[in-house]
Amino acid sequence: MTDKRLADLVLLHGLVVTMDAGWRVLEDGGLAVSGQDIVAVGPSAEIAAGYDATETIDASGHIVMPGLINAHTHAPAVLFRGLVEDLELEPWLARSWQIEKKMLNPDSIRLGAQMAHTEMIHSGTTTGLDMYWFPEVSAEVAKQIGFRLMTGPAYLETPDPPDHIPDAQRTDHGREFLQQYRNDPLIITCVQPHSTYTVSPRYLAEARDLADEYHVLLNTHAAESPIEVKTIEQKYGLRPPGHLDAQGLLTARTVLAHGVFLNHDEIDLLATRGTAVAHCPISNLKLGAGIAPVNGMLNRGVKVMVGTDGAQSSNDLNLWPVMRMTALLQKGIHNDPTLVPARQVVNMATRGAAEALGLADQIGTLEAGKRADLILLDLGQTHSLPLYDVYLHLLYAAGREDVSTVIINGKKVMHEWQMLTIDERETNDRARALSRQIQAYAQTLSGGGR
Repeated sequence: MTDKRLADLVLLHGLVVTMDAGWRVLEDGGLAVSGQDIVAVGPSAEIAAGYDATETIDASGHIVMPGLINAHTHAPAVLFRGLVEDLELEPWLARSWQIEKKMLNPDSIRLGAQMAHTEMIHSGTTTGLDMYWFPEVSAEVAKQIGFRLMTGPAYLETPDPPDHIPDAQRTDHGREFLQQYRNDPLIITCVQPHSTYTVSPRYLAEARDLADEYHVLLNTHAAESPIEVKTIEQKYGLRPPGHLDAQGLLTARTVLAHGVFLNHDEIDLLATRGTAVAHCPISNLKLGAGIAPVNGMLNRGVKVMVGTDGAQSSNDLNLWPVMRMTALLQKGIHNDPTLVPARQVVNMATRGAAEALGLADQIGTLEAGKRADLILLDLGQTHSLPLYDVYLHLLYAAGREDVSTVIINGKKVMHEWQMLTIDERETNDRARALSRQIQAYAQTLSGGGR
């Protein structure tokens, strides 16, 4: 008889949704974790027979699935949730940036990152692609809390930026960040020019070269509003995707956030280049920006992920309603209920996102050899019953209130709805105090905070 192998953690008796290429769903499934890795996935009886564990979790009455991947956010901007509302994108940005320049510093960024990473963990997000000021502070917080974060230096040409780094020095500062976190177990580096309307060709080229130097992803906003598209076309003679392509920025290592105003030729261009799009439907709707042509992108083979955007615009870092809206919008505007089926949308937030971000060898599925990033959803509430199809349940019935346990990189960061890696009450108290200062400053501006 073969001796059992030792694991750090074993989960048994869950409804295991692997999201692997074969779409395996195990009715009475389990998995074993050793260190940061999943070492086995299979029927509970097989896992129990093969492994002894330091800790065993009985996942009866729970869905066990890969953690969600938020493909676009500005995490510490949660500090400004609900402050600037009911404006179109351009005036909304102008007011938001005015407040940011006054209120952002390493201390406020630290608090915002603590709030945002905690909020995402509560909703079952285990990885976030985050573009914001002071990425080194957000990375430090992510490591302390145990959150998997993709972030890196941002380029945004604006007078007196919050970090006070001159434009000409951004690449050198960015290189230091990329070098520091090059092989970090939780921090995935990238380069992030904000957009074609806030970054000149000179610095787009520097961002491209820096991303190429370290062979990392490049993340930018594109085709989010009609004004943006018109501005770039008038200035450069090309719409944003064409301008980016002319600068050599559209590749298989590029993510475009939003992509609301993409025409057929541009969608074909993205498909040819292998460029991915992070779809943020709730933020786009709230800013009156419109509805991205997701069905068209999917039909042409463009890799589409889902994102919340920052809570500064979407008010929420919860991916579940974003996923639901992704499907419903396409069905509604095309008058076709067969479009964008549930399994496809769940894939956009798990395996598909991992593939688009170049992380398919690490996360996105529950398979041996992958990092142990997984979540448990409680099925004990009335809204979870009955359950006939697990993908339909995840898309149309499940929510963050069901996420009971979150494991990232093999470590429990939340168990039975309680955060284990941060004092949430203390963080919330500090957030309330800072919000009073933010509101007081916003009210000194013309028109108040709104």
